[in-house]
Amino acid sequence: MIKKKNNTLEMTDQVSGFREIEKSVIEQLGAGITLYEHEKSGAQVACIKNDDKELGFNIIYKTPYVDETDTNHVFEHAILASSQKYPSKDIFFDMGNKSYNTFFNAFTYPTFTIYPLCSKSEDQLIKMMDVYLSCMVSPDICKDKNFFKREALRYELEDMDSPLLMKGTVLSEDFGFLTDVESNADDNVIHALYPGMYASNCIGKAHLNYKELTYEHALETYDRFYSFGNSLIILYGDMNFERVMNYLEKEYLSKAEKKQIDLSRYTNEQVNPGFVEEIVESPAYEDDNTEHAA
Repeated sequence: MIKKKNNTLEMTDQVSGFREIEKSVIEQLGAGITLYEHEKSGAQVACIKNDDKELGFNIIYKTPYVDETDTNHVFEHAILASSQKYPSKDIFFDMGNKSYNTFFNAFTYPTFTIYPLCSKSEDQLIKMMDVYLSCMVSPDICKDKNFFKREALRYELEDMDSPLLMKGTVLSEDFGFLTDVESNADDNVIHALYPGMYASNCIGKAHLNYKELTYEHALETYDRFYSFGNSLIILYGDMNFERVMNYLEKEYLSKAEKKQIDLSRYTNEQVNPGFVEEIVESPAYEDDNTEHAA
């Protein structure tokens, strides 16, 4: 049972297979935080309780970049396309038009991938959580290569006289960074600081490494990272936490086996001491104005 007192969660007994780890307070948010671990699956759940009517859910996975094929980004797109429970051409966009959401999206960063949802309706939040979590446990990309082709890479011929083109959602997004001076500067700094290390792998490089971007390589991302034991689930706002946690436990976490994922080879690298000086070029489109662009 969970009781509310001054925007904090007071634990009176165990809730649905969760073990309390620690409590804290964020005064700026007027929020009390209780961190739990689900004993069977290994998932961690952070309950952030305050009087905000905007309710939030987020599931976060540790996903360090193992190379620069951008498979983490590809999988972020493709995993939300369809699931065994919710088969669709693109459930992500279906959900946007068929739910009372205030925010939903997904984001890939160099070390983690997040899947946030928000709604002012607890019932709607739980329904959207069900869609997202179904994609986490049974994504249709694992059995249908066409989702990879759409989101990552495919070849298209518009007509018999057209050139053969490479297309793909992530491929196109990555091309957008090609002449971004700030992005190129950040990437070159990382390459200079961590040569030959996993830490030097940057997001947004599919257009440079498309030959190694394969369907099989993308599926390795799922096997490598997508386990509840490698996740942090965040629940936020003025919600019935006991109800939501019981839903998580009954529908998903209790059905998952704890999987030991060791990411130390990617995250505990030894950095060489000293200073580095590099001069690098930043690409530009032909006829671009290059003044003040260095």
